[in-house]
Amino acid sequence: MCWRIKQSNQDFIVVEIPSPANTFNTKRNYSILTITKSGLRTITVIEILCRLLNLPESSIVASGLKDEDAITTQWITVKQILTHNDISNLNKSASELLSEHQSIRVSLFGYSDQSARPGDLLGNAFTITIRNVSDEQLIWLTTNEGVSLPFINYYDCQRFGLPTGPKLTHRVGDLLINKKSYSKAFEILSLVESELCNNKPPFISARKFFNSIGSGRKAFYMSSYRSYLWNESVRKLVLTCSQEEQVIALSEGEHCFVYLKDIDAIFRARPLMSALEMKGFKYFNAKINEVARLRPITVSAAYKIIDIEKKNSASINIVLSFMLPCGSYATSYLKQLEVFACKH
Repeated sequence: MCWRIKQSNQDFIVVEIPSPANTFNTKRNYSILTITKSGLRTITVIEILCRLLNLPESSIVASGLKDEDAITTQWITVKQILTHNDISNLNKSASELLSEHQSIRVSLFGYSDQSARPGDLLGNAFTITIRNVSDEQLIWLTTNEGVSLPFINYYDCQRFGLPTGPKLTHRVGDLLINKKSYSKAFEILSLVESELCNNKPPFISARKFFNSIGSGRKAFYMSSYRSYLWNESVRKLVLTCSQEEQVIALSEGEHCFVYLKDIDAIFRARPLMSALEMKGFKYFNAKINEVARLRPITVSAAYKIIDIEKKNSASINIVLSFMLPCGSYATSYLKQLEVFACKH
């Protein structure tokens, strides 16, 4: 695959679309904040805010989890009444904790009588720069602008690790769920998140370390294992429903994703690939909850071309915007688009 995405955080912009079920009103039980960040995961931002506001982890809830290698805007609720002056002080204190490649901007949106809930979103809006597009691929992208195109709804690799590290959090989650070995889980996590693990005092056991890192992180690792199992089930189903010449396999480390080369092949297979149950974990109401839902195997989306920068016929940059439902990965959609564009 030749397309290049996420060459900089500015290349990948994400804005959450909140659910209408979220009530924004004058009842002052929770503060509703918007967080625009870069270079930080949502879990890390929540940890920073808990520290600065002196609140327990359960008091701050995000509807979605956003990656660090992007510029993202999302909604959170805080079980504390904050003023604009509080937010100004919060931004100042947060900036003092960040490196030059990290940023957080907190804004006060309003107040609500209820907390946000994980997954309580309509979806996400994306503005993404794709680099190294060929002239032939540009023709295909231009021709299919505005067409609703299907893709396999995989959990993509960022679910399983940091951008530059091994994608192994699913193995950590397996060990935590089944209580196989906390020391082995710590050993693997050290490969994925060395900075976090380096902070463990030598006299603290691996089990106590995992009890200390926060339930939100543990729920994330545990869910990544279930996401891995879901991906594997879908990959096998796609192979079962398709002929060998219709598919292409893309791998990264332990993760293999099978994509269909032809749009018609996806539509033909769709009746056999409607949805699979996904059993994951969410941290909510001060505890880790196991949750189950049907996750669609295929999702469709239409893109709009925002800009084209044509350096030469072999190197074109194009900016696309599109929306996806909550839980679907823009990178999976882009991989499918590239597979389609390459075939044609």
